Amino acid sequence: MTVVACADSGITVGEVQFNFAEFTAAYPEFATAASGSVAANFALATLRLSNCCGSPIPDANVRQQLLYLLTAHITALFTPSGQNNNVPPGLVGRISSATEGSVSAQADMGTTNPDAAWFQQTKYGAMFWELTSVVRTAHYIPPVDCCGPLGPFDTGYGPGWDNGGWY
Repeated sequence: MTVVACADSGITVGEVQFNFAEFTAAYPEFATAASGSVAANFALATLRLSNCCGSPIPDANVRQQLLYLLTAHITALFTPSGQNNNVPPGLVGRISSATEGSVSAQADMGTTNPDAAWFQQTKYGAMFWELTSVVRTAHYIPPVDCCGPLGPFDTGYGPGWDNGGWY
Protein backbone atom coordinates (compact mmCIF):
# COMPACT_ATOMS: atom_id res chain seq x y z
CA MET A 1 0.00 0.00 0.00
CA THR A 2 1.25 3.47 -0.88
CA VAL A 3 0.32 6.46 1.27
CA VAL A 4 0.58 9.96 -0.13
CA ALA A 5 0.92 12.84 2.31
CA CYS A 6 -1.86 15.40 2.29
CA ALA A 7 -1.03 18.81 0.89
CA ASP A 8 -1.81 21.84 2.98
CA SER A 9 -3.62 23.51 0.09
CA GLY A 10 -6.95 24.10 1.81
CA ILE A 11 -10.09 24.28 -0.26
CA THR A 12 -10.84 25.93 -3.58
CA VAL A 13 -13.34 28.72 -3.07
CA GLY A 14 -15.47 30.40 -5.71
CA GLU A 15 -18.48 29.80 -7.90
CA VAL A 16 -18.61 26.96 -10.41
CA GLN A 17 -19.04 28.04 -14.03
CA PHE A 18 -20.81 25.58 -16.31
CA ASN A 19 -18.65 24.18 -19.10
CA PHE A 20 -20.48 21.96 -21.61
CA ALA A 21 -17.28 20.27 -22.84
CA GLU A 22 -16.28 19.35 -19.27
CA PHE A 23 -19.80 18.16 -18.53
CA THR A 24 -20.01 15.91 -21.59
CA ALA A 25 -16.51 14.56 -20.91
CA ALA A 26 -17.80 13.37 -17.53
CA TYR A 27 -21.22 12.33 -18.88
CA PRO A 28 -20.79 11.44 -22.60
CA GLU A 29 -24.35 10.10 -22.76
CA PHE A 30 -25.51 13.75 -22.86
CA ALA A 31 -23.27 14.83 -25.76
CA THR A 32 -26.26 14.91 -28.14
CA ALA A 33 -28.27 17.25 -25.90
CA ALA A 34 -28.35 20.91 -26.84
CA SER A 35 -25.69 22.80 -24.87
CA GLY A 36 -28.12 25.65 -24.11
CA SER A 37 -30.64 23.23 -22.67
CA VAL A 38 -28.03 21.56 -20.46
CA ALA A 39 -26.76 24.98 -19.34
CA ALA A 40 -30.33 25.86 -18.35
CA ASN A 41 -30.50 22.60 -16.39
CA PHE A 42 -27.26 23.59 -14.61
CA ALA A 43 -28.95 26.86 -13.62
CA LEU A 44 -31.84 24.80 -12.22
CA ALA A 45 -29.35 22.63 -10.33
CA THR A 46 -27.97 25.73 -8.61
CA LEU A 47 -31.44 26.37 -7.21
CA ARG A 48 -31.19 23.06 -5.35
CA LEU A 49 -27.51 23.26 -4.37
CA SER A 50 -26.18 26.75 -3.69
CA ASN A 51 -23.30 27.74 -5.95
CA CYS A 52 -22.16 30.72 -3.89
CA CYS A 53 -19.08 30.96 -1.69
CA GLY A 54 -21.33 30.41 1.37
CA SER A 55 -22.60 27.09 0.03
CA PRO A 56 -22.93 24.12 2.40
CA ILE A 57 -20.31 22.56 0.11
CA PRO A 58 -17.47 25.10 0.50
CA ASP A 59 -14.97 23.43 -1.87
CA ALA A 60 -15.79 24.50 -5.44
CA ASN A 61 -14.20 21.36 -6.92
CA VAL A 62 -16.50 19.10 -4.87
CA ARG A 63 -19.47 21.39 -5.57
CA GLN A 64 -18.79 21.13 -9.32
CA GLN A 65 -19.01 17.34 -9.18
CA LEU A 66 -22.28 17.54 -7.26
CA LEU A 67 -23.75 20.21 -9.54
CA TYR A 68 -22.82 18.19 -12.63
CA LEU A 69 -24.48 15.10 -11.11
CA LEU A 70 -27.61 17.15 -10.44
CA THR A 71 -27.47 18.62 -13.95
CA ALA A 72 -27.25 15.10 -15.40
CA HIS A 73 -30.26 14.09 -13.29
CA ILE A 74 -32.36 17.04 -14.47
CA THR A 75 -31.25 16.55 -18.08
CA ALA A 76 -32.14 12.85 -18.00
CA LEU A 77 -35.58 13.70 -16.64
CA PHE A 78 -36.58 16.70 -18.71
CA THR A 79 -34.54 17.25 -21.87
CA PRO A 80 -36.26 15.72 -24.93
CA SER A 81 -33.00 14.54 -26.53
CA GLY A 82 -31.09 14.23 -23.27
CA GLN A 83 -29.63 10.83 -22.57
CA ASN A 84 -28.19 9.13 -25.68
CA ASN A 85 -30.63 11.09 -27.86
CA ASN A 86 -33.61 9.32 -26.28
CA VAL A 87 -36.87 10.79 -25.09
CA PRO A 88 -37.07 10.81 -21.26
CA PRO A 89 -39.09 7.86 -19.95
CA GLY A 90 -42.68 8.49 -18.93
CA LEU A 91 -42.62 5.87 -16.19
CA VAL A 92 -41.00 7.11 -12.99
CA GLY A 93 -39.77 4.91 -10.14
CA ARG A 94 -38.95 1.23 -9.82
CA ILE A 95 -41.22 -1.39 -11.36
CA SER A 96 -43.25 -2.83 -8.49
CA SER A 97 -45.48 -5.09 -10.58
CA ALA A 98 -45.84 -6.04 -14.22
CA THR A 99 -48.11 -8.23 -16.32
CA GLU A 100 -47.63 -9.50 -19.84
CA GLY A 101 -51.15 -9.99 -21.24
CA SER A 102 -52.48 -6.55 -22.28
CA VAL A 103 -49.18 -5.12 -20.94
CA SER A 104 -49.38 -3.26 -17.66
CA ALA A 105 -46.77 -1.97 -15.28
CA GLN A 106 -46.87 -0.22 -11.95
CA ALA A 107 -44.10 1.90 -10.53
CA ASP A 108 -43.25 2.62 -6.93
CA MET A 109 -40.75 5.10 -5.54
CA GLY A 110 -39.76 2.73 -2.73
CA THR A 111 -39.59 5.51 -0.16
CA THR A 112 -41.96 7.80 1.71
CA ASN A 113 -39.54 10.75 1.55
CA PRO A 114 -40.66 12.87 -1.44
CA ASP A 115 -37.20 14.43 -1.86
CA ALA A 116 -35.50 11.04 -1.95
CA ALA A 117 -38.13 9.75 -4.37
CA TRP A 118 -37.47 12.60 -6.79
CA PHE A 119 -33.73 12.02 -6.72
CA GLN A 120 -33.99 8.23 -7.06
CA GLN A 121 -35.59 8.47 -10.50
CA THR A 122 -32.14 8.38 -12.12
CA LYS A 123 -28.75 6.96 -11.22
CA TYR A 124 -27.35 10.50 -11.21
CA GLY A 125 -29.94 11.73 -8.73
CA ALA A 126 -29.48 8.69 -6.52
CA MET A 127 -25.73 9.32 -6.40
CA PHE A 128 -26.29 13.03 -5.65
CA TRP A 129 -28.71 12.12 -2.85
CA GLU A 130 -26.22 9.73 -1.29
CA LEU A 131 -23.21 12.05 -1.59
CA THR A 132 -25.04 15.01 -0.07
CA SER A 133 -26.33 13.10 2.95
CA VAL A 134 -23.56 14.65 5.04
CA VAL A 135 -25.08 18.13 4.61
CA ARG A 136 -28.62 16.92 5.28
CA THR A 137 -27.73 15.30 8.58
CA ALA A 138 -27.41 17.14 11.87
CA HIS A 139 -24.27 16.53 13.85
CA TYR A 140 -24.38 17.08 17.59
CA ILE A 141 -21.42 19.01 18.92
CA PRO A 142 -21.40 18.98 22.72
CA PRO A 143 -20.63 22.28 24.44
CA VAL A 144 -17.17 22.80 25.84
CA ASP A 145 -16.75 23.42 29.58
CA CYS A 146 -14.15 26.15 29.60
CA CYS A 147 -14.88 27.87 32.87
CA GLY A 148 -16.29 25.28 35.27
CA PRO A 149 -19.76 25.38 36.80
CA LEU A 150 -21.43 28.80 36.77
CA GLY A 151 -23.98 28.20 39.50
CA PRO A 152 -25.39 25.66 41.96
CA PHE A 153 -27.51 23.93 39.30
CA ASP A 154 -24.98 24.09 36.47
CA THR A 155 -23.29 20.84 35.55
CA GLY A 156 -20.66 22.65 33.49
CA TYR A 157 -22.03 21.20 30.25
CA GLY A 158 -23.61 24.26 28.64
CA PRO A 159 -26.77 26.28 29.22
CA GLY A 160 -28.94 25.16 32.07
CA TRP A 161 -31.42 26.34 34.66
CA ASP A 162 -30.19 28.58 37.46
CA ASN A 163 -32.59 30.11 39.96
CA GLY A 164 -35.63 29.57 37.71
CA GLY A 165 -34.29 31.07 34.49
CA TRP A 166 -31.66 30.85 31.80
CA TYR A 167 -28.35 32.44 32.62
